[in-house]
Amino acid sequence: APEIDFVTLAKSQGVNGAKVTSPKDLERVLRRAVEVTAGGEPYLLDVRVAPVGAGADSTWYQQFKLRR
Repeated sequence: APEIDFVTLAKSQGVNGAKVTSPKDLERVLRRAVEVTAGGEPYLLDVRVAPVGAGADSTWYQQFKLRR
């Protein structure tokens, strides 16, 4: 299957975003996303990093909610 460029797709709909492929870039991009969304605009994050560290091979994920 072809790889989908979600950032370009979002931009075609007027939504800015960023793709992250390295854990070292994640904090910077998350900060940018928080800035943009605090201003009332949407921001897409396409995060594609390999799991590393304790629990990286786990198939269990804690449930979470995005609502405050």
